[in-house]
Amino acid sequence: MRSKNVRKKTIKIAVPLISRGIFAPHSDDAYKGIVMAVEDINRSDGLLGQNVECHVENTGLGLAEGMAIARDRFMEYAPDLIFGGLQNDPDNVKIFGGTGVPYFNNMFSMEMIRNYQSNTRKCWNYIDIGGTEKAYSASSYRLLNHLIPNTFGYEYPNKKVALQVLQHSTATTIVYILKEMLLHAGWDIVYEQTHPWQQMDWTSQLAMMRSKRPSLIFFSSWGLSETISFLDQFFKDPWDALFATYYGPSSPEFINVLGEKANGVLWEVSTGLIPTPQNLKWVQRFFERWGQLPGKSTPIWSYDIVMWWAKAVTKVGDPKDYRGIVSWILNNVYFGLCGPYAIDALTHHQIEDETGITLRPFHSFQIQNKTDELLFLGGLDQHSAKFIVPPWITR
Repeated sequence: MRSKNVRKKTIKIAVPLISRGIFAPHSDDAYKGIVMAVEDINRSDGLLGQNVECHVENTGLGLAEGMAIARDRFMEYAPDLIFGGLQNDPDNVKIFGGTGVPYFNNMFSMEMIRNYQSNTRKCWNYIDIGGTEKAYSASSYRLLNHLIPNTFGYEYPNKKVALQVLQHSTATTIVYILKEMLLHAGWDIVYEQTHPWQQMDWTSQLAMMRSKRPSLIFFSSWGLSETISFLDQFFKDPWDALFATYYGPSSPEFINVLGEKANGVLWEVSTGLIPTPQNLKWVQRFFERWGQLPGKSTPIWSYDIVMWWAKAVTKVGDPKDYRGIVSWILNNVYFGLCGPYAIDALTHHQIEDETGITLRPFHSFQIQNKTDELLFLGGLDQHSAKFIVPPWITR
C-alpha cells in the first residue's frame, strides 16, 4: 500500500500557447480543454499512478521564432507530450519534429504534410488531427451549393460569388479547390482578393464587392478580429448575399462581440462535439468549471487529444516509451467527444478519402438568436435545425 506521504512522479505536458494575434482566443479555449482533461486524469489516480501537469510557454504570434524559443524552454524540463494545438506556421513540423516527444497539432495543410514527408525519420513524433484543405473545400461546397438550395430551398438571387482570402497557404488552398468546384457548378467568380493578417479596414474590398452584387461571400480565414470587422462594415450597407466562413466563429467571442448582428452567419468546423446526451454532460461540466459554455470546437478536441494520448500511454504501459505511444496512436482509432480519430501513417494527418471526406463529421452551423444551430453533421448525413434567411437579406 502506497503511503499518502509519498509524492507521485509527474508526467508533463508542454503547451506552446499562442498569446497574440488571431489565434489567441482559440488558444485560450484550447488551454481550458487541456486543463479539464488533466484534472479528470488526476482525479482518477493519475496516469499509471502518476500525476499529470501542464507547462505553458508563450509563442507570441505563433511564428517560427516564437515556437523555437518555446521549444528550447520546455525541453529543459523533459515533457512527455507537446500539445501544439493550433500552430499554423508550417515550420511547426520541423521545429517540434525531432524533439523525440509525441507532438500533436490541428491544421489542415498540404504544406505541413510535405514538411513531414520531407523528413519522416526526424519528424516521426509529429501527429496532426487535421487533414488537407480539400476537406474544408468539399464540406463548404456541399453546404453552399447543395444543402442550402436543395435541402433548405433557399434560392440564390444569382450565381455570383465573392472570395475574400487570408494570405496563408491553408486559406488560399481551401479557396483554390473550392473555386474549381464552384466554377464547375456554374458559379461566376466576380471578386477574389487576398488580405494580410488582422486587416481591419474593408472599405475598398466592400466597395468592389458591392458593385458586383454577389449572392454569396466566402470569407476564407479563421481570424476573429478580421471576420468581425468585415461583418461590422458589411452591415452598414448590406446587400442580399449569404456570408459563409469557417472556424473563427467557433470561439464564443464571435457572438459575444457581434451580438444580434451575428444572426444568419454560416460557418463550418471540421471537429466538434457529437451532440449525444453523454457528451452534452461534458458541456455542462465545462460550464461549471469555467463559468462559460465551451466554443464549438477547440476546447473539445483539445480535451480529446489529451485523453487519446493518455489512453495510448495506458496501453503501452510507459509514459516514456514515446515511439511505442506514437505507434499505438497510428494503429488504433480513438473515439472521443468529437467522434473517431484516425491517423494516416503516410501523412501523419487524419485519414480522408480522395474527395476530402473524413471519418469525423464536419459541422455546418448557422447563428440564430445568438446561438450556433447545427444545420448539418457531415458524416452522419443529417441536419437538426432549419436554415433561416439572414435578417440583412430583404428580398
